[in-house]
Amino acid sequence: MTNLILSVVAALIQLESGGNFMAVGDGGHAIGILQLHRIAVDEAVRIDSIYAARERRAPRLWTYRDRLNPNKSRDMAFITLRFHYERGTTNAVALGGKWNRPYGPANDAYNRKVRRELNRTGGLHEIQSILR
Repeated sequence: MTNLILSVVAALIQLESGGNFMAVGDGGHAIGILQLHRIAVDEAVRIDSIYAARERRAPRLWTYRDRLNPNKSRDMAFITLRFHYERGTTNAVALGGKWNRPYGPANDAYNRKVRRELNRTGGLHEIQSILR
């Protein structure tokens, strides 16, 4: 699970910002290497609080400014995608698609971009060899 999610996060970083932690898109609403909107930060905090209670640890309380911190952005993406993975989205492309539409219907155009990026970065090949 961890390797799959890390590969998807790496592909999403390239897809969303090309690795530019100062990237700003969507009219100033999407910020950082993963182009996080404020609602994505709120969702990551909500999800982490669930895991924190289960694991008996303090929750991470990310802020909107943390979208500019590459490590904190990765952590927010990881916890969000872990949540979806554990609820049955175990396909790498579909999991990447959850970054774009976590609770809505799949965005086929975005999923094609995720697949292309996973293929380009070798993430899809790496995931397939892990699963063999």
